Amino acid sequence: MANLYIRYYKRMGRDEQGEMVPVGEEPAEGGQKVTYSSANSSGVFPNYVRFIRMVADADAYIAFGASPIATANESLKLEADVAEYFALNPVSIRAGTLKLSVYDGSS
Repeated sequence: MANLYIRYYKRMGRDEQGEMVPVGEEPAEGGQKVTYSSANSSGVFPNYVRFIRMVADADAYIAFGASPIATANESLKLEADVAEYFALNPVSIRAGTLKLSVYDGSS
C-alpha cells in the first residue's frame, strides 16, 4: 500500500518584501495521511484550510469533491515523491463537504 501525506495551511508564505511565495506558511495547521491502493478518500478538510501540500510515496491519481472517486482515466496524476500545492475552494470548505480521493491506478 502507498501513502499520501497532506499538510494543511491557512496562508501561503511571504518573503522579506511581503510578496507571496508558493510555499505553505509553517508551522502547518495540521494534516493527515491517506493510505491507498484502490480508491480511498480523505477525511473532510477542516474549515480553516485554504491551501494543502501533498506528497505521495507512489504514483497516484487524485480527485476533489463532496464524494470524489479518483480514476486512472479522469483524475489528476501525482508523481511519486513530488510535492504539489493546491488552493481549496472556500465555499466547499465552509460547507464542510470537501474531500480528496486517491487511487494508485492498478485496478
